[in-house]
Amino acid sequence: MAVIQPQVSVERSQILKALGAELLQVTDVPGFAEMLKTGLSLAGLYKVMNDFAKSKGWYYLNQCGDRANSEAHIKGTGPEIWEATGGKVDYVVQLVGTGGTLSGLADFFRKKNPNVKIIGAQPAPQSLKSPDFPDRNTIDGVLKFNGVPDDKVPELFKIFNTKYDECFDVVAEDAYETGRKLVVNEGFFVGQSAGAALWTATQIAKRPEAKGKNIVVILADNAFKYLSTNMYR
Repeated sequence: MAVIQPQVSVERSQILKALGAELLQVTDVPGFAEMLKTGLSLAGLYKVMNDFAKSKGWYYLNQCGDRANSEAHIKGTGPEIWEATGGKVDYVVQLVGTGGTLSGLADFFRKKNPNVKIIGAQPAPQSLKSPDFPDRNTIDGVLKFNGVPDDKVPELFKIFNTKYDECFDVVAEDAYETGRKLVVNEGFFVGQSAGAALWTATQIAKRPEAKGKNIVVILADNAFKYLSTNMYR
């Protein structure tokens, strides 16, 4: 069983179905609507989803709170980047879904080089859907994490005591345009969060102090999931 948000792209749902998953809207999970009445929180979401899974005899894969999520980047992604760059990493740019990549890379690179700059990015306020603005362009799968209440801070940030130096607010239209340019000019068929990450890295690269520095940016999605969205229509 895969539980999805109502606004996910058609392609994302089709991929999961092709893999044999049965799909359920998160709004149909018992207890979810009641939880929303007091405000969405990560702890509340975990309880609702875990209780639902237990009632069905299933196991809830809580990737938002699983240490192995971050540790995969501490043991795998980080060392791979360090080796490929010869240890010359000045900036690391990453968006946040579960928080696993940013927390893991921050942990790894801070120990290797205390002066490395960890840069986060998140959707700008005008690129977040709301009941009043349900049709806004947004950045799928990416959460706001900077300047949020404690109960909305990614659990993995708390587990690994994650610190970042700066966070950019990215307008969805800028992310879309950057992603489309990358497809046309370089042949990298990327999606929304990749466009947002590259846009952020580009802003860093424009700074005088970044001249000659190595900026590592993770392009963590592809465009196949977004062909039906405003990014490619």
